[in-house]
Amino acid sequence: PMYEEALLNTENSLGKDHAEYGVRLNNLALLYQKMGDYAKALPMYEEALLNTENSLGKDHAEYGVGLNNLAGLYESMGEYTKALPLIFQSSQHFKSRLYQSKDFGEKYQNSLLSTFKYQFDRHQSFGYVYHDNKLTGLNLENNINIKGISLANQQRLFLHLRDNSDPEITQLFQQWQEYQQVLQRQYSLPLSDRMVNFNEVVDKAIVLENQLVRKLPKLAKVKSEIDWKTLKNNLASEEALIEFSHFDFHNGKEWTDSVLYVAYVLRKDIAFPKMIPLFEEGQLKQLLGKDNGQKKLDYVNQLYKAVKRGVVLDEENGFDLYNLIWEPLVKELKGIEHLYLSPSGYLHRLNLGAIAIDETNRIANTFQIKQQGSSRNLMFANEKNNSDF
Repeated sequence: PMYEEALLNTENSLGKDHAEYGVRLNNLALLYQKMGDYAKALPMYEEALLNTENSLGKDHAEYGVGLNNLAGLYESMGEYTKALPLIFQSSQHFKSRLYQSKDFGEKYQNSLLSTFKYQFDRHQSFGYVYHDNKLTGLNLENNINIKGISLANQQRLFLHLRDNSDPEITQLFQQWQEYQQVLQRQYSLPLSDRMVNFNEVVDKAIVLENQLVRKLPKLAKVKSEIDWKTLKNNLASEEALIEFSHFDFHNGKEWTDSVLYVAYVLRKDIAFPKMIPLFEEGQLKQLLGKDNGQKKLDYVNQLYKAVKRGVVLDEENGFDLYNLIWEPLVKELKGIEHLYLSPSGYLHRLNLGAIAIDETNRIANTFQIKQQGSSRNLMFANEKNNSDF
């Protein structure tokens, strides 16, 4: 009753066309969804999305939230084919916002990153349950691009721009920043409240950015979005890319306590990337935390020791590092000699190449490994200095 009363009050005081009405409608739809009353939730989500489009515009952050909410409802209903196109739309929406945010400052970008991670975890959870080749490719791209948006790298680039000795570049950069600050404020407003010449400001900002990109190619690298097909083309026949990822798991009805780890495998001779399920984070934390009072060096040796298969570090639960991380992957790597690895989460604490395959071999004896912060580095692998990208 309280949600319904709030909706009616907003309708009477502000009208159905106001953005706040869409917010109230979305809240009521979410309540019905949690109650399992999907028939009532669906038209409310659809009306709320239309309200947001009309009142705030498709480029507003709330429109992306509305797309994702509608996709989530279809997922709860088991109608995966209807959810899928909405997931693609919401993902593209958030990515465009995220790439714009790189010009808006650290605080604003961190806020968007937090929102996008929530949406991205939903998309990865969906892909974990419902297999779709294009969705796997999308999730790989999102994972790479999120990792690639490094605030430290951007700060180094902006310092380079700010301190550039070329006065023309310095002036262009200052003008570009001023326009981006204006746009940041304007994007947060309803369409009716935006400045009259909003589109002209957008166009001017694009012109300035293009001028900067021509003069400083590094700027294009920071702002460029990576697609998996380009990465695939950059791989040799004996190379493979493994992008590890971890995410909070949503089972289609609600968030769970599980954090799942997967690996996205890309190689030259497959049509689409593959998502390989690996383990639940708690399993890895058990291994990393089981020092049993040992000295650190002894425990590290125990962790990486060349065990016989079947003789495991965690005898109670029956798994070791190889079982968790590499056993599901090795069968996908036949014919591969070189690996590009990008860790995620607790995997950053491990030397992935030092993990034993058997009593005589380790992963690093089987593959030549290049570990990197983000797989987007592969785009610039042939350049002399790509450490910032």
